[in-house]
Amino acid sequence: MLEVYERLGTHCHHQADSQVVLTHEQRDRGRLKLVDDQGQEVRVFLERGKPLLVGEYLKTTCGRYIQVAGAVEPVALASCDTWH
Repeated sequence: MLEVYERLGTHCHHQADSQVVLTHEQRDRGRLKLVDDQGQEVRVFLERGKPLLVGEYLKTTCGRYIQVAGAVEPVALASCDTWH
C-alpha cells in the first residue's frame, strides 16, 4: 500500500512511476483510497480546500511518484433557439 502526503504540482523533474485516474469529484477531496494503473492500493492524505489538478504529481512516503489523470466523464450540453 502506498501513502501520499505530498503534492508536487504539475511540473516535476521525475518520471511518474504510476498513474491514478480521478473524476472531478474525487480530485476535489483531500482523503482518498484508490488503486493505481499497476493495481497497487494508494491512500491519499492531503490538505483540504485545494483540488488536485489533472497532470499533477504526488509523492509517496516511499519516494515513488504518481501522476493524476482526469477520468472521462459525461458532459451536459444545453442549447435553445433564443436565450430570452
